[in-house]
Amino acid sequence: MATLRRVYEPIKIAQVTIPNRIVRSAHGTNIGWGVVNNDLIAYHEARARGGVGLTILEYTSVHASTFTNGLRSWDDSIIEGYRRLTAATAPHGMVLFTQLSHGGFMYPGVDGVAYSPSTVPNPLNGMVPQELSTELIAEIIDGFAQATRRAAAGGLKGVEIHAGHGYLVQEFLSPIVNRREDRYGGSFENRARFLREVLAACRKAVSPEFAIGIRISDEFTTGGITAEEVAALVGQLESEGAIDFVDGSQGSYYALPVMLPGMEYPMASMLGSSGKIVNGAKRIPRILTAARIRTLEEAEQLLRDGSGDLIVMNRAFIADPYLLQKTRAGREDEVRCCIACNQGCVGGLLSPANRLGCAINPAVGFERTLNEELIRTVAVPRNVLVVGGGPAGMEAARTAAMSGHRVTLVEARADLGGGINLAAQTPRLQNLADYTQWQEREIRRLGVEVSTGSYFEEQDVLEANPDAVVIATGSVPRMDGRQCAAQGQPIKGAELPHVVSCVDLLTGAVRSLPKTALILDDTGHNEALATAQWLSERDVAITFVTRFMGLSPVVESWTRVEAALKHLLKGAFRVMPRAQLLEIRAGESSVRPLQGETAETVPAELVVLVLPRQPVNDLAKALQGKVGELRVVGDARTPRDLQAAVREGHLAGRTLFGAGSAD
Repeated sequence: MATLRRVYEPIKIAQVTIPNRIVRSAHGTNIGWGVVNNDLIAYHEARARGGVGLTILEYTSVHASTFTNGLRSWDDSIIEGYRRLTAATAPHGMVLFTQLSHGGFMYPGVDGVAYSPSTVPNPLNGMVPQELSTELIAEIIDGFAQATRRAAAGGLKGVEIHAGHGYLVQEFLSPIVNRREDRYGGSFENRARFLREVLAACRKAVSPEFAIGIRISDEFTTGGITAEEVAALVGQLESEGAIDFVDGSQGSYYALPVMLPGMEYPMASMLGSSGKIVNGAKRIPRILTAARIRTLEEAEQLLRDGSGDLIVMNRAFIADPYLLQKTRAGREDEVRCCIACNQGCVGGLLSPANRLGCAINPAVGFERTLNEELIRTVAVPRNVLVVGGGPAGMEAARTAAMSGHRVTLVEARADLGGGINLAAQTPRLQNLADYTQWQEREIRRLGVEVSTGSYFEEQDVLEANPDAVVIATGSVPRMDGRQCAAQGQPIKGAELPHVVSCVDLLTGAVRSLPKTALILDDTGHNEALATAQWLSERDVAITFVTRFMGLSPVVESWTRVEAALKHLLKGAFRVMPRAQLLEIRAGESSVRPLQGETAETVPAELVVLVLPRQPVNDLAKALQGKVGELRVVGDARTPRDLQAAVREGHLAGRTLFGAGSAD
């Protein structure tokens, strides 16, 4: 491991001393639903105990003309919440700033009306905003100032004005959004006027010791404001004494995947923009958002290269709040590394749950009850048998072992990892295996007895005489040809030899790939999308048939579909949405719209069926009433996804025999 020196060096922002160079930049949580509640405090306090130097609290609305489920600082009620939060985190040395923002055309106000410099529709849903009057502009500027005052009154040490990512300040800066003809539009100087007036008003509202800076990005779209223009503005603001720090990022809602890059993107994928932006500053501290920085070694390298003075690590500390603490103690192998799946963090905020989570850390947002520091060793250890070595089974084994039980894990296959081993073979998903490899290291470190190549049936379990059994035997592909929207009309020809599952494909059952393939996606999840990419990289022309309105809608909320399309559209790739597969024949298939009558014949020398999977739970049924305590977790309970499997395994392992706590 490289010597970590720069990471641990303190640095001053204005008159505020930051104890190290690691920053958690503002990221939405929706944990408090607008206020600082106990769960939000516990979420941040865990990261404070883990040793983070600076946390910039989430997007905070400064005026009722923009509304989110993030924090709202448009009245004095937030001050007490800030005080409670600083009281909880300050003893651990972590410094707190907050981010102040107005959502512009992205986030409407409480009346449902969005506001922007001009009536340009937003890039996600096409909502047309109302053009801001000069009177409302002045009111919003004062809103920023009053929110700054409230942050200082609440004990925070600084604020960051959000001037990027497509929100109101950037909308003023943008040549494609700002089409005003008054003093706030036209020239670059006029378009930057709103930001300058916001900064000046905020500065007047607090003492000189209070830190004020900006988070800023390019728009990453044709005709938008560029990284070079943003860097020049940063230099001007620094020379004017308007800012104490700059936090450089990349992208806007015109380029959502590059703003929130998933595992399809390499480490530090934002550097092309954020690196240029922060280098517009020559004297003030530069906070660098490079993206997907997972280890302190990577942060150290960026510091040594001079790319930034402080390095943002957000998702890494969502996955493991004690990353810094563990690394500093020489226990870096114990760090649960972020896999950049975006499922629980970004996807959680964009899903019906509308709340931050983490696919591989079930405690996120539930630290008051599920923080692993709360796990206590049981007074009477029991014998626990876990059947199945995928993510759910290994997580159950891990938390049961942490509770002090004697744990044996048996897995029928030769290797641990379950379905993740196959998924990680598909393009750009190899990071998935980082998690299961970490699980395996941890269960072995904790003393779990692991037996692979061990197929357990009812008698095997009973002969082992465990006190508790956790069944995590997963699921298998369903190949009955029955689609969700047409259960009474099975696909004709589904039994033909060229009809396979994703598992067949990835395990080598298909010896020679043809030139054309049809993928039926009946789940909208990652399985079909990953399979399409696997086939596309092998020059197979693909027809993608799905009952959904578009491509893989579940994964869409993780901002990963656009990245996949960039690769798929380099080859022959056609999507047939809202469609039903009627019949499979040799070399071709018949497809028709769900609401239509006319079928179309498409070439398909290979057909891959991705139907909802079938749970493997015969062993669980056989053991009912025959063992002391029986839990069924993950896909064996009912097929879902990684986040559900990990959460259920986690809860099962830590709550056996009534121990532990859950929410």
